[in-house]
Amino acid sequence: MTSQRRVVPNTQVACVLLERSLTARLVLGYIPLDDVVGLKSLSNPQTNSNYANYTEFCEAGGVEFSVTVSGDEVTWLDGLDFWSNPDDSDASAERIEKLIAAYSELVAKDVATSNIGVMKPLPAVASLTAINPPCYKNSRVCAHAEFGCKRSYSSQICQVCTTNDPRSVKAK
Repeated sequence: MTSQRRVVPNTQVACVLLERSLTARLVLGYIPLDDVVGLKSLSNPQTNSNYANYTEFCEAGGVEFSVTVSGDEVTWLDGLDFWSNPDDSDASAERIEKLIAAYSELVAKDVATSNIGVMKPLPAVASLTAINPPCYKNSRVCAHAEFGCKRSYSSQICQVCTTNDPRSVKAK
């Protein structure tokens, strides 16, 4: 992940823009992050209406995400509630689930949009798990884990099980 600070003209407040690059085999669609992070539900004090977009939010002095990083320590300074607890894996998992839910809702409403074309629904977690190899084939930790490992969420990251779990898979 790279972090880049962007200053919007005519403001003294810097908005932080995080860019993530992922290699994808198939782009299913797009979703405006302004909707997901809750930006468009906030009131612009300059207009007394909700923000129309990210640019308007920044021009009004809004800060989406601001932290300091020192070694492994991440300190939250300011930003939208959506991004709070940026170094907490459970909070990140919740953000991912909110993103997936918002995308799925958008696809259910209108799969053909004027600016991005036809959007495809996300595959079900169970179907992703079925097509991925067992965790023990990719991870030494999982190969030797007493209770095996399981894949979770849409990310399909392997998690070591600490108890018997019907979704865990042990090395044979």
